[in-house]
Amino acid sequence: MTNIHQPGERTVHHDAPRLYTLDEAGQVLRVSKWTVQRLIQRELLGSVKVGVRTLVSAEDIARYVAEQRTGRVRGGFHG
Repeated sequence: MTNIHQPGERTVHHDAPRLYTLDEAGQVLRVSKWTVQRLIQRELLGSVKVGVRTLVSAEDIARYVAEQRTGRVRGGFHG
């Protein structure tokens, strides 16, 4: 892994997937965290649980946006 580390900062792993909190995912999509939660519950947006936290990957956000752009109707998350 490639790491960038400055004194007093956390180590950043550039090959690790970018994971967003529900609030952050909402900011990216310009919707509320509650809308993000509903998209996850409807299986329109993928998520991952880390401990008690629900996180959304940048790849899942990009996939969701691409599906909305093409107008595809989806029966559930399959990624």
